Amino acid sequence: MDTFFSEKMGCGRYPEKTRGEVFASDRRYFDKEVNKNLRLRHEYARAYDSFLQKLEAQGVDKHSLMRKRIEEGVRLTGEEQVKKIFQSVVALANEQYPDNQMPLDYDYRLTLPGSSDSTEWKWPGHMELFCRLWLRMAIPEIREE
Repeated sequence: MDTFFSEKMGCGRYPEKTRGEVFASDRRYFDKEVNKNLRLRHEYARAYDSFLQKLEAQGVDKHSLMRKRIEEGVRLTGEEQVKKIFQSVVALANEQYPDNQMPLDYDYRLTLPGSSDSTEWKWPGHMELFCRLWLRMAIPEIREE
């Protein structure tokens, strides 16, 4: 994935930016281009397959795949940016559930799928927003047959 995301987009709105920069700054546009542009889609699918093969070689089971996709998205976006986004989501959730406040400095890693923490039991209402955030943060699952 590193090689794919370090290359220039070479097309569209941001031809001079790297794919990783576009992923981090304009995710909606990145997803649109990967799905629309056949060359880019093919290159991404090859990189994604390579990513999956590396995970298999490391012994990662298929049930942990979503977490790995999220962690890769976090790495590309940047941890500080993800923390800011997460704090915004926590603040929004706290407004929706004023009787069950979550600390703004809560560690986002404890809300990732597969965490052994009891976050979903302490703040069940918040988890819906977190699930949407992590689905959006994960790198796309695009494969070719």
